[in-house]
Amino acid sequence: MDRHSGLEGLHQAALLEVASHKERAHLLLLEQAGLEATLRGQGRDLAELGERLRQVEAELEASQTQVLDREQQLQARQEELQQRQEEIVRLTAQVTELRQQVDEATITHDGERLELMSGLDQKEAELGRMAQVLEQQQEAHAVLEREKQTAYGQLSEHRDRLRNLDTLLQEIQERLKRGSDLARG
Repeated sequence: MDRHSGLEGLHQAALLEVASHKERAHLLLLEQAGLEATLRGQGRDLAELGERLRQVEAELEASQTQVLDREQQLQARQEELQQRQEEIVRLTAQVTELRQQVDEATITHDGERLELMSGLDQKEAELGRMAQVLEQQQEAHAVLEREKQTAYGQLSEHRDRLRNLDTLLQEIQERLKRGSDLARG
């Protein structure tokens, strides 16, 4: 009987242990079902994440293409900017050269203008002197003209006197001739 009760105890212990294992197995099955459900959920999540990853990769690729395009545009703009800067440098050099030419031309023009003005001043002074000389000559001419008129008047008077004297001389000669004729005759 002892043995029987020992076996029964063992049996009860074995039953308890089996029940415990069954319960544990049931819990493990529930846990497995939960894990499977979680795995299915995670699988769906992973599939969604995979899809999202593909979308993000596609967006990334599109962005990289855009970045590459933008970099190429930026490179083209930088080259254009470089060309514009070179053109600005070239044009600035041309403007500087033209300003220098204008300055030189202005200096030359000013020098020529001063020379011309000096020449004009000299000519005006010479014209003034010539006008003064002309005026003096005109005055001298007027004096000479008056003297000439006076001389003509005097000459005319001398002619008149000479004519009168000539007439008197002829009369004297005729009278002498008559007197000589009378004395002879």
